[in-house]
Amino acid sequence: MYLNPKLVESSFKRLAPVANTGKKPLERTSALMYFLAFDAATKRLDCCPLDLNPRTSNGKTHRDAMALEFVKLVRLKNGADLGIRQVSVLGKIERGGNSPEKRISSNFFTVPVKKASESAKSYNYPNRPSPLLKMGLAATGLKWGVDYHDSWRNNLPKLLTEMKGNTQFTDLAIFAFRNDSLPEAENAREALSEALKKRYSEDFAMFWSGRMEAEKVFFKHGDDPFRSSYQDSLTESMFSAIVGTSDREPLKSMDKESLIDRIVYLEGLLDAHDIEFQP
Repeated sequence: MYLNPKLVESSFKRLAPVANTGKKPLERTSALMYFLAFDAATKRLDCCPLDLNPRTSNGKTHRDAMALEFVKLVRLKNGADLGIRQVSVLGKIERGGNSPEKRISSNFFTVPVKKASESAKSYNYPNRPSPLLKMGLAATGLKWGVDYHDSWRNNLPKLLTEMKGNTQFTDLAIFAFRNDSLPEAENAREALSEALKKRYSEDFAMFWSGRMEAEKVFFKHGDDPFRSSYQDSLTESMFSAIVGTSDREPLKSMDKESLIDRIVYLEGLLDAHDIEFQP
């Protein structure tokens, strides 16, 4: 079974930040994706902490495993004339830019991980709103080590507090498994919970499933969650609706629901910045 593309699209839109300005949305999405990639790599390698030493064979293997998981999360299928398509901020499709492999290398391995390797003190990431990972010799016993921060369970939900929807963990799981074949189940939540166990660590999968269970009373979007064959979910048909454009022509071809979503999103931005507008 595969997820219904319409379900993936609606979940992706609900993951968009209410205020999509400044560096905060980018920083929070990056930290979240790095954490998910880290946990999946520990599961794949059956190893924690990860040793990301770029000068050792073991370190290169660990880097490659984490980078692969990151790419699986954020890379979208490339359009024939669009080049790279990826997710840098949840709820938005980005055209062009550095490849996902380059992003994790230059923004994660070369900045916080390298700084931690040179620090005599425990190094936490991200700095705001709260850390998910701890790094460096003092924190992990490895100069290039990366491990779970002691308070990651309390801190992780803080990265999801400023999104448009109120079913963030369910929507995030739908986004993470948008391309995967899922086990047979009665509903999307059960199928995703089983999928989480296969990709992520036991502790994290249980935590994530528990949060989805708590959200089930609010999740009213999964009446037709599955398809028997795979269909690309984040496609060109929704590209203009999510990326945005100053050209009026693409807006004329959008369906009513996409236009409504766009209006609600833009009104949310105005409200977030106390900008008056005519309803």
